[in-house]
Amino acid sequence: MNPPKSPLHYFATIILPLLLLSFCAQAATVTGVLQDISLQALDTRITFAPTNDVLLTPGGLNAGPPRTIATANGQFSIVLEAGDYTVSLPLVPWRRPFAISVFETNGIINITNLLSPAHTYTYTNNRNYAVKATGSDPDPGMLDAKLAVAGSLTKTLQTNAGAVSLVISNGPPGSGPLHVNAARVISWSTNGETSLLDGGITIPGGSLSARSVLRVEAFGWFTDPGMALPNATFRFKLGATTVCVQTKSITSGHWHLTALITVRSAGNSGAIAGAMALLQDSAEPFPFDVQTTMVDTTTNLVFDFRAAIENVTDAENVVCDQVVVTVQ
Repeated sequence: MNPPKSPLHYFATIILPLLLLSFCAQAATVTGVLQDISLQALDTRITFAPTNDVLLTPGGLNAGPPRTIATANGQFSIVLEAGDYTVSLPLVPWRRPFAISVFETNGIINITNLLSPAHTYTYTNNRNYAVKATGSDPDPGMLDAKLAVAGSLTKTLQTNAGAVSLVISNGPPGSGPLHVNAARVISWSTNGETSLLDGGITIPGGSLSARSVLRVEAFGWFTDPGMALPNATFRFKLGATTVCVQTKSITSGHWHLTALITVRSAGNSGAIAGAMALLQDSAEPFPFDVQTTMVDTTTNLVFDFRAAIENVTDAENVVCDQVVVTVQ
């Protein structure tokens, strides 16, 4: 039979460890002041809700439910274990809950230092609102004036329904050709319509504005071994939209194409006008008429120059020997 335990034994094995844990545990005293919209003290209830996770702490497991306290003359104070909490005002339901993060401390902390993140107000009707390059910038100004570009980058302004966007791109205006073929490209009659460009061209969304111009100049030749006068088609596309297309019968010989695509207005329903002049040294030229369509210029647009030739002998083709695409 074991002898009875002495009070000193219980103190050493149970009470003393609990006391040591309580000395090691840290809890912050969170204080604050609530005001109404007239800057008067707001007496109401405020609830602090922990996360759904049970947390391991020096004193044991933090597993308690939310706590609701009342403010007095707008002021409150509550002791909280370190952790994340959602704070709400049950009697003011039209105000959203907000989050706080309490760090490990035994000190007193104002709740304004725990907001994650803090929400402040910027006057929304200030139409002369300006930006600073740095926090210490003594001369705030317009965003356009604060941004400088270098190298091949171009800074342009895009206006859509009165709203102005600042666009920085590697494109127009004045940055040289948008694309130059480095190799001969052939569109065979057996392959249907194919691109005459040796690489893709993407025009960044918003970089085309009213009066922007795409110019294309190309040289090549037609091959018509059966002398069947097959129809050849040339097409220009912006994204999925055809902006200009011409079809005419051809015969073997050289051709020279000049095309002009003009942005009449930009935006979600931008107006585009396109025309091409294609001359053949062995037949009549293609039509020169101007075609119009609508294109959303606010999105990235893949530009393509395409051709097809009617298949008679499986050997007809359109050869593009040189092409240059510019934007201004």
